[in-house]
Amino acid sequence: MTPLVSSLTWLRKWTRTWDEHDIQQPYKPFPDWRHFDVLHRLWMEESKLFVEKSRTVMATWFGAGECLHHVMTHQPASCIFWCPDQDRA
Repeated sequence: MTPLVSSLTWLRKWTRTWDEHDIQQPYKPFPDWRHFDVLHRLWMEESKLFVEKSRTVMATWFGAGECLHHVMTHQPASCIFWCPDQDRA
């Protein structure tokens, strides 16, 4: 079953990210950065994907969005996020 809207389109048009440092406007549209197009293509093509990243590229937000979209559009499905400890979760 293929979703009607791609996960990247859904992220860009209908989701918001949370910027904890911006008190005036903390909820912002998902950025339309070109590297997300590359990540999305790789996400769709590869069975395993390792992304070495810095905090400023929003790869964690991207991965969480891809997983959420998949779970919402491919039931029954689930997604597990693994963290070394509760503080990093």
